Amino acid sequence: IEIERMGVYSANVMGSWDYRQPEFIELRYEDAFNHEGETFEKLFRWYGLNDEAIHIGIEAVERVSLKRDGATSKHARSGSPGEWKERLSPAHVERFKELTSDLTVRLGYESSMNW
Repeated sequence: IEIERMGVYSANVMGSWDYRQPEFIELRYEDAFNHEGETFEKLFRWYGLNDEAIHIGIEAVERVSLKRDGATSKHARSGSPGEWKERLSPAHVERFKELTSDLTVRLGYESSMNW
């Protein structure tokens, strides 16, 4: 089952990562999806791009955005954060919780284990 194979692998990587490393920029998918311009500007500035290059980069982001049909349905579903809640059965959710414990709460994706 995919949850036991890749779900747990990804959860373990995310759960063991040190999020306080100043040499890395930490970006959340949810932020990139909900606030594309701001998130990509932050990324481009992190890499030292000048204002003109940032403007060009933001235009490119807008052209390929899932929100603007930049990807076909064969490439991705809606791409919206939390889409898994519509796709996973209650049994899948319970299995994920069994395998990952309180990871979703520790990483700030949920406020309690009652999700």
